[in-house]
Amino acid sequence: SADEGISIGRRRSTNNKFYNGSIDEVAIYNGVLDAASILEHYNNGLANLAYCENVLAKSTVSNIDIFYSFAGNVKGSSVELYWETNINMNEGVFIIERNDNTLGNGSNWQEITNINIANNNYSRSFKFVDVANDAGKYSYRVKYSKGGTEIYSTQISAEVLPVDYVLYQNYPNPFNPATRIKFAVPTGSKITLEIYNQLGELIAQPLNNFFEAGSYDIDVDLSGFATGMYFYKLTSGQFTETKKMMLVK
Repeated sequence: SADEGISIGRRRSTNNKFYNGSIDEVAIYNGVLDAASILEHYNNGLANLAYCENVLAKSTVSNIDIFYSFAGNVKGSSVELYWETNINMNEGVFIIERNDNTLGNGSNWQEITNINIANNNYSRSFKFVDVANDAGKYSYRVKYSKGGTEIYSTQISAEVLPVDYVLYQNYPNPFNPATRIKFAVPTGSKITLEIYNQLGELIAQPLNNFFEAGSYDIDVDLSGFATGMYFYKLTSGQFTETKKMMLVK
């Protein structure tokens, strides 16, 4: 009767009621199937569990199906990555990619690891911890790959703060006429960057400012100077460090 059992279906336009009647079979899929695939499953019956579990292989999936969410959390020098899917995953590979935004690499995405989904027992939640070698700003994304199909997650960014002062080697080196100098600051402090020639003469002071904790870089242009060895020195309080760089014209 209308007061018993389960009502299912769309509301009727005429009387605003749900469909109510006998239902022979209900199938819930973990992916999008076309009409032919649904008919095949109906003809084979519910006993064909292998088909149900392998439905991802017979359907077209999108980044919305694969990546429900993607987030990251910085803990010390590590970045914890978490992502969830809208469907139970049992095949394919997740490839985690990282882009170091602090070394002038632009869109140079590099694979740092991969996860074989078959080893995760139809999981919808995944996690990976990346240990950063250096403080700096990083971007991450996850790529789902299966049989030539590649689907990307959104991109997220994370900043690993330094635990000490660091002065990095300039890049490029040798250079002509400009180069980039990167440095890390563990706590808010005044930073001075000075450039010296081989005679020990101060020829430029690109920085003399207060910086919050973080990683920074600055472009230095020596267009008006001759080919030769130069020195750049970073100073903050009791910390000082000097490195060499070569200008070649």
